[in-house]
Amino acid sequence: GNLALTEIFMILPITLAMLISVKRNFDYPSLFAAGILFAVASLYKQVGALEAMALGIFLFFSSKNLADFIKKGMALSLGFVIPYAVTIAYFAPKNLVGDYIFAAYTYYRIYFGESPKYALLINILKFLPIITVIAYGFYKKTKSKVEVFHLILFWTAFSFLGSYFSGRTYGHYLVQATPALSVILASITFKPKISRVRIVFALTFFLPLIFLTKLLFTDFLSGGPINQIKYFQNFAQYSTGKKSLDEYNNYFDRNVNTIMALGDFLKMHQG
Repeated sequence: GNLALTEIFMILPITLAMLISVKRNFDYPSLFAAGILFAVASLYKQVGALEAMALGIFLFFSSKNLADFIKKGMALSLGFVIPYAVTIAYFAPKNLVGDYIFAAYTYYRIYFGESPKYALLINILKFLPIITVIAYGFYKKTKSKVEVFHLILFWTAFSFLGSYFSGRTYGHYLVQATPALSVILASITFKPKISRVRIVFALTFFLPLIFLTKLLFTDFLSGGPINQIKYFQNFAQYSTGKKSLDEYNNYFDRNVNTIMALGDFLKMHQG
C-alpha cells in the first residue's frame, strides 16, 4: 500500500551494526560505527535503541575486565550520540527542538494506553527472556568464555521486546525481530547438547516469546498470508486495467484519495 513502515528501515542499520561488530571482533572502530548505526535505526523508531543495549550488555560479559568494558562501552556510546547531536543541531537554530522531542518521543505515550487487558502479564513476560539471557550469561561466565552466540540471544530478546514494547497488536511490529530470529533459526543444530541448565534456559527464553507473539499478534498470524494474496490481487487488477487508480487506492482506505487530492491541491497553491 502507500505505507513505509519504520521497522523496514530499522533492520538494515541494526543488522549492519551487529555484523560489523562481530566481523571485527568488537574492536573500538567497529563499536563506534555500530553506535552510529544503532542511533540511525532509533531515529527511525525509538525502540531501535534496544539492540544497542543488547550489544552493550554482551560487551559486559565478553570483555576481559572492567576497564576493557568501559572503553568499549564509551566507543559504542560516542557513536550513538553523534547522530542525535547532528539532529539536535539541525532543529535548534529553527527553535524546533521541543517540537521534535514531542513528535518523536512524547507523543507516543498515548500508545501505552492502548495495551490489552493482560497488560501486567505482558509487561512481566516481555522482560523474562532478557532476564533469562543475563542469568545464563553469568552462569556461562563462571564456566567458560561467553561466546558470540550469546550476543544473538541478547539481540533476539531485545528485538522482541521492541516488538512487544507498547503492547499494541500490529503485526508489522514483528519485522524488528526478523533478523535476529533468522540467525537463531539458522544456528539450530540437529544434534544439540542437552543439559538441565539448557532446558531451563530454553523454556524461560522461548516460551514467553511464543506466548506473547500468539497473544498479541493472533489476527496478523492467522490473516496475514490471506491479506497478502488480496494485496497482490488488487495490484494485478490495477496493473491490467481492471481497476482505476481511485479504486486501487480505495482498497486500502477510502481516505487515501482524499488525502492525495489535498496534497495535490497544496502543491498547486504553495506560495
